[in-house]
Amino acid sequence: MTNVLTLRFGGNALSLLTAGAFLCSGSATRTQGVDAAQLPTPTTLVKLSGTDECSRCAGYLLPGTLKKHPSMVYRVDSDLPEIFVSTGMLYTTAAVLPAFATKSGEAVRDWQRTQRHSEEVSFLERPFKGIDDSFEVFLYHMSNPAIVSKGETSTEPRRRRVVVLAKNIADKPVSLVSMQIMEAGGTMAKADGPESRLAARVLADSSWTRMGPVKIKPGESRVIGRSPKLSGTAEQVAQGKPDDETTSDFFTGIVRGWFTDDEGWPAHFAPKSTLELSVVAIDASTPDDQIERAAIEASTRGARSGEGAMDLNIEPPKCHLRRVVGVSPAFVWRGDRVVLDAATLSQFGAASGGVGEKPADVKPHAEPDALRGEGEAITKRSEDRKRWAGDIRGVAFLMAAPKMQTVECPQARQTAPMLHYPGYVRDETIGNYHVEYLLTFTIINTASEAKKVDLRFGKQDADVGLAWQVMIADGVAPEASEAELKKSPVNLQWAGGWRKGDLIDNTRSFFHAVKGVEPEPAVAAPIEIAPGACKTVTLRMMVVGTSSLPFFVYAVDEQ
Repeated sequence: MTNVLTLRFGGNALSLLTAGAFLCSGSATRTQGVDAAQLPTPTTLVKLSGTDECSRCAGYLLPGTLKKHPSMVYRVDSDLPEIFVSTGMLYTTAAVLPAFATKSGEAVRDWQRTQRHSEEVSFLERPFKGIDDSFEVFLYHMSNPAIVSKGETSTEPRRRRVVVLAKNIADKPVSLVSMQIMEAGGTMAKADGPESRLAARVLADSSWTRMGPVKIKPGESRVIGRSPKLSGTAEQVAQGKPDDETTSDFFTGIVRGWFTDDEGWPAHFAPKSTLELSVVAIDASTPDDQIERAAIEASTRGARSGEGAMDLNIEPPKCHLRRVVGVSPAFVWRGDRVVLDAATLSQFGAASGGVGEKPADVKPHAEPDALRGEGEAITKRSEDRKRWAGDIRGVAFLMAAPKMQTVECPQARQTAPMLHYPGYVRDETIGNYHVEYLLTFTIINTASEAKKVDLRFGKQDADVGLAWQVMIADGVAPEASEAELKKSPVNLQWAGGWRKGDLIDNTRSFFHAVKGVEPEPAVAAPIEIAPGACKTVTLRMMVVGTSSLPFFVYAVDEQ
């Protein structure tokens, strides 16, 4: 169910935007009697709402499109079991995962280990038969001590390493080059934590470590990426190689790979083959020249899961997304230009976002779980109550919402269908971690006085972290190019229901330069738009791992 709210001022938005014929600029052209016909027409805003119990259809639609990633064809996510307690396979693109056990020691059932294919058609428009083009692998894992029953001892190593193994399953040799960014150490879900550092580095497209090139014969397997050695002592870290030792149990990273030409460099028309990619945990004490052998041996068995509530023998419960694991098309999300009028933003807020009646006891920065009863399921009603904690002024745009949560507002979905996935997860990407978003807002002012407008992000029921770059231009400017944005500083911070350092409405301003170091107090940092003027804001951003999704982007009247 959708309701349409139309804000109209004279002029034809599409033709005039294309022609660049508007007279508005970053400074005042008139101080009284603003001629709205000289300004672009505000975008028709579509309100999102619904009664489905899994729905997150709230706020307004931010129009846009999933597009193919400019350099990657496949995305492989390895995030379940997030917690593992032994060496062995964590995920593989093979048709069936090897036998492995749950935390309780039960064997994971065959139908859960057998990979499925989505019934949706992705923009690749071909069935998945293996990794036959460029790819990236997102890794997010925690190595915990082995589970030991009464009277037993464990032979499992406490220190482990995770590697990405590429097996050539075609009948011809292939050359492959890869590069990686790995992060470990520090506190998870912090602005200077490992997931945050990874997002900032990926967004800046810097500090990649090149691996290879390697030549892989038919049937042969080669390691193309690896984490540091996990769970070391302070002494082991001090005596080890820099960036290859950590005391942390947790790491996260991205490995990207391309088929190459004879010179060992990525080439669009390089000979391609078909690979089977596997994520494997091995003993960290394995010498470098034996890592491949150890990974191949460990890949024949599944690592034991350390998950409790995420037991791999249980199908995802209703309204529960679980973590993401499997193969999907690599994509970016490009928003359409949205024109907003600063003079009308004050009429929007929580009440207009379809979140129902405000509970009398809701207070800003209340613990999210306190806003629903003990043991109450996550439902539309409970989510409505939590959104009131922020009582946000301005337009709230729904971001990173998956299929299951957009049943009644399918146009708001920003996730891609999985091409290949095991039975213990759903058939869509759910994390959207490190997916690149590009948003463009043109903000006009039809009022007779100057207006201050802030663009923010936030979440009321949990936390979300973003890395972002922003450019502001006077007038109806074209969106900044990705090349231009990449030259801008990368900002990074978190906001949400459990954060105490964000703004009182659980948001962060995109216009406040933040370096991603705790503590970094939030401030509102609005831009000022004169009467009859307009400004164009282009945002390039990525969601940080550990974030809870979906989240909102807000355009706020800061008067």
